[in-house]
Amino acid sequence: MITLLFKPFEKYSEQKLLITGVIATIFGALVTYLLNCKFIGVLKMGFTETPSIGQSFLDSIIILSCLTSFLFLAAKYIYKKTRLIDIIVTTLVSFIPLYLLPIFNINDTIKIATESILQYASPELVNQMPLDNLTPLVIFGFFTLTIIVWFIALLYNGFKTASNAKGTKAMVVFGIALILADATSRVFIHYFN
Repeated sequence: MITLLFKPFEKYSEQKLLITGVIATIFGALVTYLLNCKFIGVLKMGFTETPSIGQSFLDSIIILSCLTSFLFLAAKYIYKKTRLIDIIVTTLVSFIPLYLLPIFNINDTIKIATESILQYASPELVNQMPLDNLTPLVIFGFFTLTIIVWFIALLYNGFKTASNAKGTKAMVVFGIALILADATSRVFIHYFN
């Protein structure tokens, strides 16, 4: 089970993982659209009142392209024989856990709770904050941290497998690639909105 959740790249064929990743990406873009969510970058999700199915797909393409590009450059730096298809598969499969996050916004639950809490953001009103709106946000926060750890672990394991990476140098290069992919995807998504 641990292999399935954290190291599927070592057990399953590239073709199966690619098909799974593409299907998950299509499903994920539909879910974000239907639940009024929006991925704003590799590591950031927000909420919107007027989602567009086209924008959901475009956001996914931008994020996955940026992530693939930077990880491929990082992998090539570590191991010259790294194949692009291995990084594409890694990116597609690793992003699957992040598609679970929009599920928390069924009936705009997280969006409404966030807006309600923000009304009490001043020091004078903080004591009047209703706890019933805070509970879903706390649960969502813990779940989000778990999902991000899972995403990064999957991404690193796939990167490591694709590039034969070992040691601290590989972790640093991977971290830099992830940060650059996140920043670049945010810029492109902002530009194309």
